[in-house]
Amino acid sequence: MTNNTVSGETNPANQARIMTTSIPYSSGWKLKVDHRPTKTFVANKGFVGAKIPAGRHLIQLRYSTPGLSLGMKLTIIGFLWLAGFAVVAGVSFVYRKFK
Repeated sequence: MTNNTVSGETNPANQARIMTTSIPYSSGWKLKVDHRPTKTFVANKGFVGAKIPAGRHLIQLRYSTPGLSLGMKLTIIGFLWLAGFAVVAGVSFVYRKFK
């Protein structure tokens, strides 16, 4: 377990089963079973769950905040726009002052 990852192994089983966790469900949780992406779903009215095939498997749940990348890009664009506006306003002010 690290800051955004939970991993472990399942015990061998003869049939597929449902894995339920005590982790609250969020679309930011991504599951890999044996390094292959697997879908998650809401289990027990609000927790992360998934179907696990029969056999022994390596399970890895990784969390990434939904929208974080888009938010960072929009923030950078906003700061660049603000800086550009400040430069244009500053040049305009200086131009009018010395005209």
